[in-house]
Amino acid sequence: MGLKEERNKKGYSVHKLSILSNISQRTLEAFDGKYRSISTCKLKTLCKLALTLDCSILDLLDDP
Repeated sequence: MGLKEERNKKGYSVHKLSILSNISQRTLEAFDGKYRSISTCKLKTLCKLALTLDCSILDLLDDP
């Protein structure tokens, strides 16, 4: 799926996800806008996002 799809599925805005996951809004916007690949971020960041969105890390990664 991808981060944007998982975020939308939960009904979270980028701002809300930023607050809940303690990840900067700018970073999340870069992932959402495909300016930065989420597959290159730290495992710690992926874990925070997966826990916040109640999904697996693999769900956050974009399909190849």
